[in-house]
Amino acid sequence: MGGSHRTARAPGRPRPSTTRAEDPDLLRVGYPLPGLGRLAHRSTGPHAPPAQDRLDLVLGPVRAALLRHARRRPSVSEAAGRAHVTVSTATHHCDRLARSGLLRRLRHGREVRLCLTDDGAALLDLPA
Repeated sequence: MGGSHRTARAPGRPRPSTTRAEDPDLLRVGYPLPGLGRLAHRSTGPHAPPAQDRLDLVLGPVRAALLRHARRRPSVSEAAGRAHVTVSTATHHCDRLARSGLLRRLRHGREVRLCLTDDGAALLDLPA
C-alpha cells in the first residue's frame, strides 16, 4: 500500500488512522480496538480451550459439555459448574436437550439430576 498516512488524535483515546491507497479516490480508515490483542492471543495462550470436536460443532460447546457430563447423572448445578456456565444458562440448554430427546431431568427432592436417554448415549458413542 503506497500513499500518505495521517492520524487524528482525540485526548485520552487511541488514534484512528487513515491511509490513502494508490487509487486517489480510495481512503482507508482504521480504528484501534482496545483489548483485541488479548483476545487474539487467548486462543493460543496457556489457557486455550481444547479444539472443538464434531459434537461441539453440531450442538455447541455448552450443550455438548452438558450432554457429556450427564453420563455421571450430575445435578444441574454440578453440570453447570463443569460446563463453566451459570445454573440458569445450564437449565436453558438442558431444556433444549430434553426437548430433543437426548437428556432427561429427574427430580430427587430439591435437586434435579440429569441423565442421558438412549438417543443421547448413542450420540455420545458415535466415533469422533
